[in-house]
Amino acid sequence: MEYSKVGSLIPNLRNLNLIVKVLNIGPSRALPSLRREQREHLIAEAFVGDETGSVLLTLWDDQIDRFKANDVIEIRDGYTTVFKGSLRLNI
Repeated sequence: MEYSKVGSLIPNLRNLNLIVKVLNIGPSRALPSLRREQREHLIAEAFVGDETGSVLLTLWDDQIDRFKANDVIEIRDGYTTVFKGSLRLNI
């Protein structure tokens, strides 16, 4: 498996595999669903990085409680987007 480095990330990449360290996780907030299911979702932003840089990682619902600061995690099949002018890594 080939791993990417955070420093090489650009918008609209797909099928990314990375190993990153969780630097911190911000507070979660409720976000209403845009679909017909009419339920709220939780969303939080984690700041993650490697020796080449750092990036915001978007976490949803049960993903938020899976990680804590200083965890080293493997991301498989991630993708990048731009939201509010910032590059985001998504899983």
